[in-house]
Amino acid sequence: MSRNALAIPARTSPDGRGALRGWLAVLTDDGLAALHAAAPRHVESVRAHLIDLLSPEQVQQLGAISETLLKHLITAEPDGS
Repeated sequence: MSRNALAIPARTSPDGRGALRGWLAVLTDDGLAALHAAAPRHVESVRAHLIDLLSPEQVQQLGAISETLLKHLITAEPDGS
C-alpha cells in the first residue's frame, strides 16, 4: 500500500511500560478514497460468502468467538504471549 501511496507506516504509541507495540498503516487521502470505493463491494462479498451461509445461531457464535479473539489481541504482550 505504501508503494501505491495509499498508506504510510507509523509506529504505535507506547504501552503503559513505554514499549512500542507495533506498526499502524495510516491511510493517505488516496488510500481513504480507495477504501471508500472498495467498501460496498467488500461488504456484499462478505455477506454473500460468509454471513448469508450461516444460521442466526452461527452468526451469534461467530460474534462470541470474534470478541474472545479481540480481547486476547488487545491484552497480548508485544512478544505474542
